[in-house]
Amino acid sequence: MYVFVTGRNGYVMLYFAFVGEITNPPLTISEILDFYGVKKIIATTFQAIFLVSFITLRCTIATKLVFETQMHPDVSFWFKLFPTLVIFQSYEWTFMMLNKVGKLVNDVSSARP
Repeated sequence: MYVFVTGRNGYVMLYFAFVGEITNPPLTISEILDFYGVKKIIATTFQAIFLVSFITLRCTIATKLVFETQMHPDVSFWFKLFPTLVIFQSYEWTFMMLNKVGKLVNDVSSARP
């Protein structure tokens, strides 16, 4: 709504949306494959693709864009606030995903004799 009301920063908002949502298809595909009972390794591969792309795009490229937006003097506080909150949420999700992967690896390694 900010872009429509102010008529400013539309290209940055589109870039935020693109970078934020481009990682969703591999996760959706893995869930669909799980639903249809496809081999677990194939669904796990798509989950790994999601994890790598999420960390790469959200925690590097999007973070750089948020920092550039923070330094831009013509951007209002409200436009800076929401992408910054989304980036912090992305960091939290990344921590949760890596924590889950660490637990799975630990379970697998401790299950071996």
